[in-house]
Amino acid sequence: MKIIHTSDWHLGQNFYGYDRTAEHAHFLRQLAQIVSREQPHALLVCGDVFDTMQPSAQAAKLFADGLIAIHDACPGMRIIVTAGNHDSPSRISVDSALWQRMGVTIVSDVEWEGDTVLADRHIITVSDVHGRPVGQVVALPFLRGNRFVLPDVPEPIDSTVLLQALTERAAARQSALPVVVMAHTAVRGNLAVADDDATAIGNIDYVPLGELRGEYDYLALGHIHHPHTLAGSRSRARYCGSPMALSFDEDYEHSVSIVNLDGHHEPSIITQKIEPLMALSTLPMQPAPLDEAMRQLHDLPHTQPAYIRLNVLADGFLPGDARQRAAEVLDGSLLRFCEIRKTSAAPANTQTDAVSLEDFKQMSPLDVATRYFTAMGTPLDEEHAALLKQVIQQHQTQEQP
Repeated sequence: MKIIHTSDWHLGQNFYGYDRTAEHAHFLRQLAQIVSREQPHALLVCGDVFDTMQPSAQAAKLFADGLIAIHDACPGMRIIVTAGNHDSPSRISVDSALWQRMGVTIVSDVEWEGDTVLADRHIITVSDVHGRPVGQVVALPFLRGNRFVLPDVPEPIDSTVLLQALTERAAARQSALPVVVMAHTAVRGNLAVADDDATAIGNIDYVPLGELRGEYDYLALGHIHHPHTLAGSRSRARYCGSPMALSFDEDYEHSVSIVNLDGHHEPSIITQKIEPLMALSTLPMQPAPLDEAMRQLHDLPHTQPAYIRLNVLADGFLPGDARQRAAEVLDGSLLRFCEIRKTSAAPANTQTDAVSLEDFKQMSPLDVATRYFTAMGTPLDEEHAALLKQVIQQHQTQEQP
């Protein structure tokens, strides 16, 4: 079974006030071209189709037009879409009955009958053009609940046991065929925290890979935007990553994954780069004083479209017109100014690095603000401290009966 694994499209994203419809359409055209070339058995979209739970009509149309073009590129391909934490289950599934007629299955939420999960609704058979089964896909959306009931299982189970139970049911259907699980969640590999996968996840909650004990041959993951195969998974668990950079910190190559599965052998994974329509650039690469950063911004060639973040080294507050000046430099060009990232030249006060919970509970809002500004290398001056005291007093007065 050949699949294309993608996730985290975030259609409709508003990026510093800029509309990204053209960029997303550019990605969807590339995806249709990849599908046309590869002719896979299935395309898996593992959550966060939209950027918000209330996508605009324009974003919804982009999704529909994109899926139609992708379907036309390989009419015999099965398309399976699951909802992520950014998606509204009701909104993403509103046309699911119509999509089903085109071979598109949308799994927006856990399917229930009374208090019991309809397990078979989450197990999808993938066939070739001749109608012969080539694999099973267990499709799980972002799981907002944490206790589930299955037929013939006496006690409620959690999400990891649910995944295991569903994969076992899928494997029992066609024991010789590969089983693929789609999940939108944070999972970390089995090795040390220093692994690339742990770095990509950052500080969000995650499930150790070892807790996902289902008999799957490939775990197609969404939710983490950095593409990587989980350590210790023998290429059986992977985040394909987002096809576009969604923040300036996502300064790595974005792609979709082409996965070939032969029975229960280790899968073969090919990464297909997605070319961005707009680059995301931080200028200068290393923080520099405002005047130097402005000079480099002025000298930047204005012929290639890009979003720009200015990287400024400064103590204290930036001039009030700094953003306006930067925007005026780029006015009329293909470059779009987004923000100024300020880095303090002064070392952080190590005395403010840690505070106990009990001490924190006893601190006033002014104490918290003072510690924060000190740690950032820009101590709170008397004028701003006075303004903050005034706001606190006004709030306390309003709270009194």
